[in-house]
Amino acid sequence: MAVSSVAGIDILKKGPWAPTTDEDYNALPRAEVHDPNDVRAIAEVLANEARLIDTPVYRNHPTTCYYGILEVTFSDGTHAYLRYELVCTREEGYLVAVWSYPVWRGDYSYDGGGRPRYESKALVPLLRRLDPWFDDLSGPDED
Repeated sequence: MAVSSVAGIDILKKGPWAPTTDEDYNALPRAEVHDPNDVRAIAEVLANEARLIDTPVYRNHPTTCYYGILEVTFSDGTHAYLRYELVCTREEGYLVAVWSYPVWRGDYSYDGGGRPRYESKALVPLLRRLDPWFDDLSGPDED
């Protein structure tokens, strides 16, 4: 994903089911990332600061405390959905872990481990500030 090709990003609140159609994704509550600098910052993390997880990462008693979806719209009008988990560990605090590239428009197959998976702690402060549902969470790095 080229950072310069990203035209917009929306944060979607994942419901209790996995979306399978455009209608499902469109029905989810969403928050548009309005500031172009924030769009660029998220795109840079996704493109440049993510670590490929090619083998399972051992963490002592991790807890997935939140699931979300980023809808990334590209300058050519296409878009992709990136499903992510916010994982909490005692040692590391919040860690955005494990999202998959890509869930392209029209390809709504469940990620059963066949797609590459990535993680990045750098996405946490951006989500903390921009995701309106992040405030519903509490974890070890919050006092």
